[in-house]
Amino acid sequence: MPKKTLTISVAAYNIEKTIRQCLDSMVGTGCEKDIEILIIDDGSSDRTAEIGKDYEKRYPGTIRLISKENGGHGSTVNVGIKEAKGKFFRPVDGDDWLKTENIDSFINRLKQERSDIVLCNYESYYGGGEVRVKEYDRLEDNKKYSFDEIIKYVDWMNYHSLTYRTDLLKKNEIILDEHCFYVDTELVSFPVPYADTIAFYDMELYCYRRDDEGQSVSQTSRMKHIGDSKKVAIRLLRFLKKNESTMGPSKRRYLLGLVSGHCLWHFKSLTYFAPDEGRRKELILFERYVKRMSPDVFNLMAVESSNRVHSDVKIVRFLRKSNYKFYNIYGMYRAIKGKFKELKKR
Repeated sequence: MPKKTLTISVAAYNIEKTIRQCLDSMVGTGCEKDIEILIIDDGSSDRTAEIGKDYEKRYPGTIRLISKENGGHGSTVNVGIKEAKGKFFRPVDGDDWLKTENIDSFINRLKQERSDIVLCNYESYYGGGEVRVKEYDRLEDNKKYSFDEIIKYVDWMNYHSLTYRTDLLKKNEIILDEHCFYVDTELVSFPVPYADTIAFYDMELYCYRRDDEGQSVSQTSRMKHIGDSKKVAIRLLRFLKKNESTMGPSKRRYLLGLVSGHCLWHFKSLTYFAPDEGRRKELILFERYVKRMSPDVFNLMAVESSNRVHSDVKIVRFLRKSNYKFYNIYGMYRAIKGKFKELKKR
């Protein structure tokens, strides 16, 4: 069997309600011979595996179901990379989908592509029908950029916009944390030291569902999984410290931005909790750890940029300036604000 152009790894955990939309968006366009779709069933307890098996029978040679014990989102990506036979690798969350009308064009371009990474626009779908498009409008369509060149025009490239050359991931043993939320940042960050060329395709490919309060990006989930957020922050800081001397100044600056962005995310998540002296001490210890591991990351957390929520940066500055003494006061403010929001919804 000839080598596939693209491996699509579908993270599938209890997604019986959305998996059909996800899979249907990728097949029926005539490109089935060029793609392999790996449904990584992460120990689902609903009909996810049953539905995946049905699609495997309907699309032999294109769709394959891999069932395993639950290991979290990172484990599905790890299995996908290990099993991938395509020239390029694209992870997809099972409650998201791809833009069907652009897949053929995307695959045809990939056949001739030699870059390490391919960057595309993507769409975010919110409740009520709102759609927001993330466009990299400072880049030229179908142009190959060096890493140093592209980051002059792009502040950051995230999980939903990136497709990777499979050999780059395999050769450099890119492995994400398992049993852990927020590993998307690991997948975006870990290939940076090894990727030299990035091609930009001016098309929307990934469709990101943002209409579920239970998603990992919601405030409730961020509080519930605060330990995972910290775990990822620590691993990113260690990865940066280990690899920053091997990178040129442009790559180092870009990776610093990614790591500081997640550390800022974790800092903000710690402020969601009701006033608590234990959480205040936890924040202080985290700040000390960041500063010890990377003073540059520590400083960047308080620097505004186009890809950060300015209010988050202001909170960092405010609490640091007060030597974190106003943490409990800010927590009370957050709690009162949250109550008002709940009352307005009723």
